Amino acid sequence: MTISRDNAFRLYVMTAFVVISAAIVATSITAAGGHLIYTLDDPYIHLSVSESILRGATG
Repeated sequence: MTISRDNAFRLYVMTAFVVISAAIVATSITAAGGHLIYTLDDPYIHLSVSESILRGATG
């Protein structure tokens, strides 16, 4: 089974993406003392806006 040049490049790019993503997640968890954390600012804003829309406010 041979891999074409285009498929080899795609495989290389996907592998690089996975390795870099894993390194970023590992670094983040290490920097946070072993806990995966995220900010609550954006989820709060989204919930607040959706609550306003639910109550009839559109602006």
